[in-house]
Amino acid sequence: MRTLRILPFLGLGLIVTELASIIVMGRAAGLLATLVLLVADAMIGVAVIRGAGLGLAATLGQARTDAHFASGRAASAFLQALAGLLLIVPGFLSDAAAVLLLLPPLRSFLARRMSRGTTAGMPPRDGHDWRDGPIIEGEAMEVDVRQSLPPAGGENGTGTPDGLEDH
Repeated sequence: MRTLRILPFLGLGLIVTELASIIVMGRAAGLLATLVLLVADAMIGVAVIRGAGLGLAATLGQARTDAHFASGRAASAFLQALAGLLLIVPGFLSDAAAVLLLLPPLRSFLARRMSRGTTAGMPPRDGHDWRDGPIIEGEAMEVDVRQSLPPAGGENGTGTPDGLEDH
């Protein structure tokens, strides 16, 4: 409960810190250079997110054969997309966090930590699928439910099922 009370102040602190980083960069590099950097960051962020989406699409194709590998790759793609989102956010501290997430050793470490328990409840994969089991032949018969139910008022026509009338 206490953490939930701190969360708005933490968000406000992050916004103020990002704004301060933009002001410091603006004073050091000039207004035009700072604006160019912010726009370039956003464009790079979009490209990073797009690349993460393509990587995730390729990973989902492999999920059927190796769930543990795919969960690690999906976590890595998520972290890459998060880095892209941090690049889009105006400010230079979020850019520093994004650059850290884009470092392959750190991203793979975090992805392993994130996907550690994702396949724990899954049955072991030995190359067989449940659909590879024996085929049991049989016949099916379609039943029309409306024809098999008694009339709505019951057989006695009183509106209640037979044997449940009030006496």
